[in-house]
Amino acid sequence: LIERLGDPVTEIQIIACEYLARLGARQAAPAIAALAQAPRPPELRRAAIDALGAVGDAAQVPLLLETLGDVDPILARAAANALAYLGAPAATARLGAIARHPGRNQAIVVRAWGASLRDRPDPSARRTLIELAETGHPDAALAAIGALAAMGDRDARPALAALVVG
Repeated sequence: LIERLGDPVTEIQIIACEYLARLGARQAAPAIAALAQAPRPPELRRAAIDALGAVGDAAQVPLLLETLGDVDPILARAAANALAYLGAPAATARLGAIARHPGRNQAIVVRAWGASLRDRPDPSARRTLIELAETGHPDAALAAIGALAAMGDRDARPALAALVVG
């Protein structure tokens, strides 16, 4: 199946990515990562990015972080989802740093950060997320509220209640 990643037909490569993801084939991650990069077709890149999240290879975090800045919002969102799925500590810290800076992909980064923090309260993240919820662009603010809730941080409850009540 890994050999099919090198098939000249894009659709075969996409199917190979999907099946390797379902199998959790971590050993295929380097070959999949090669397909996730430009100048590959966007549909192949997306399948490869999705597969990287599913196979769980933390070595691919730098590639996925780089893809967050892609001009194609579908690819940036796929990278954010893959990073959230990985939940790698290095990804969580980097997502937090990126989430602090406004930009076209800030909301998807904040959502991914929240998913990577699920059920893991973090006082520093709480402060940043509350600030984003109070002062950020509406999309980023809503993502920050979701991230605060996902963290399961009891100390965030008063701020969440105040944000909801308005």
